[in-house]
Amino acid sequence: MSIYPEIAARVQTEIDAQVGRDRLPTLQDREVLPYTDAVLQEVMRCSPVAPLGLEHCTSEDIEIRGYTIKKGTTIEANIWALMHESSSYPDPHTFNPDRFLKQKPDPDPRRFFFGFGRRVCPGQHVANNGAFTMCAAFMSVFNINAGKETLLEAKSHEKEPWRMFTAYGVYEPKPFQCTIKPRDQAALGVLEACRETEAIQ
Repeated sequence: MSIYPEIAARVQTEIDAQVGRDRLPTLQDREVLPYTDAVLQEVMRCSPVAPLGLEHCTSEDIEIRGYTIKKGTTIEANIWALMHESSSYPDPHTFNPDRFLKQKPDPDPRRFFFGFGRRVCPGQHVANNGAFTMCAAFMSVFNINAGKETLLEAKSHEKEPWRMFTAYGVYEPKPFQCTIKPRDQAALGVLEACRETEAIQ
């Protein structure tokens, strides 16, 4: 969000209008926060945590489309490639949450993000709901701004954003500069109320 301030502002405008400024968004607010949800989908599409999923191994010889895959072969799903396929996601290297709000939206990346078939992540619903709640709550009370060097790097990699992430294994951003501050007094009030509630519990 730090390198997309206009998208962050739009998320905050939606949260302010639908939830208000006196509490944090909850999972029950998800259906009235379609743009916020679309931003989370686009984050998942652009930056899958495990771009090659988890390794699997064939338990017997199998044939797929004329290719024989021997028993004991390691198989990985190229999730990153699936989510950057231009026939499914036009202009795939552009961060564009609106792709999920069209009359005919692009495919939901959560179909791939958590794996496939019988080996799909058993905690996918908990993770998806937790990510939404955490991100919406964060955006409702904080501004995140990229540092000058980060903005320059983002501009230089505008059509190659993956260059700002680690190359292999778990897909995570390389170190970057940013500033995170409460949005205003209303945000500070909500944060203080949360702190007091936590202290009581």
